Amino acid sequence: MSGPYLALNGRRVVSANVMIPYYGAWCADVTIAVSDVIPLAATLTLGNLTLTGTVYRMASFSGARSARIVGGGAGWRKTIAAQAYSNPAGIRASLILGDAAALVGEKVNLATDAIIGKTFVRESAPAERLLRQLGGSEWWIDPSGITQVGARPTGAITTPFLINDWSGGKGWFSVSTEAIADWMPGRSFSNSNVTKVQQIGMTTIAASNDGKLRVNVLSDGVGSQ
Repeated sequence: MSGPYLALNGRRVVSANVMIPYYGAWCADVTIAVSDVIPLAATLTLGNLTLTGTVYRMASFSGARSARIVGGGAGWRKTIAAQAYSNPAGIRASLILGDAAALVGEKVNLATDAIIGKTFVRESAPAERLLRQLGGSEWWIDPSGITQVGARPTGAITTPFLINDWSGGKGWFSVSTEAIADWMPGRSFSNSNVTKVQQIGMTTIAASNDGKLRVNVLSDGVGSQ
């Protein structure tokens, strides 16, 4: 594996804990060994997974600095001003959401665009409210930091992996893999030990610069094996 195994903006990281939900924004809690201020634009590298986000808050303590990083521009909670739209040919959802995203430092992509009417009034409110109004609950921020409106990609994981532990009641799996980027919500897996196909509902990653990395996934499946 070339380059730093665990890095923030190219600087080696002491520890990182990442939570990637099925819908919504991913976040990461990261610690570096020096107290230097971390640039707000953040690129977190964990093996073959690269996450692009923004520092939401940070502080230094005892010679180290920790930060919470949120996927994308960390802007959907910002309040935007009211604005009226009018077009006799119809107004597309992508136009309204694109305008809102630009105002709060985000980028957005709609899997399916639609005309929502000839007039529309955007209220003064957090941008996330507009995102949910026009896009529904199916929005998520991809590793590159772009907000995607629509279902997550699916498909079976084909790269090698081992199941280290499985909590059947909780639906949690502990996984060893070199292809961390494959283990995203929406993907599915099975093997000789877990014969029933499991779809990932949430992924958490815990890593440290001593070479330890744990990928845990929550299956949205029910029943028993």
